[in-house]
Amino acid sequence: MSPTHFDEIAGWEVKEYFPEFYDRRGRFFEIIYKSQEIGFVGVQPIFSEECELEVFVFPEYRHTITKGIVFAVLDFPRSLFFKRCMMTTTRPTLLKLFQTLLKKGILETKFVEQKQMFIRTYS
Repeated sequence: MSPTHFDEIAGWEVKEYFPEFYDRRGRFFEIIYKSQEIGFVGVQPIFSEECELEVFVFPEYRHTITKGIVFAVLDFPRSLFFKRCMMTTTRPTLLKLFQTLLKKGILETKFVEQKQMFIRTYS
């Protein structure tokens, strides 16, 4: 079993404690790594087979992010039966990581409304 798993949480909890992250269309999950809550993800459907993925990692755990955690998060929407997932970021460390994943063919990119979207397609 992977050391990273996801537990669904109620939308009202996210709305109350992280209102800027809340979206009424979304489903929210805690990221659990080695029995510790390190953050959460929001999955908002765009179309029946596509979603937008948002991720928040608590500041005290950002230095502990591993490649395994990154791939667990990027692949999580597949378990919800999505075929594609889109993400955007302005964080320099994530942009650098996503650029590496683009070069390796793990992610694709396109621009939507002048924002760079990173796309993970599940086969």
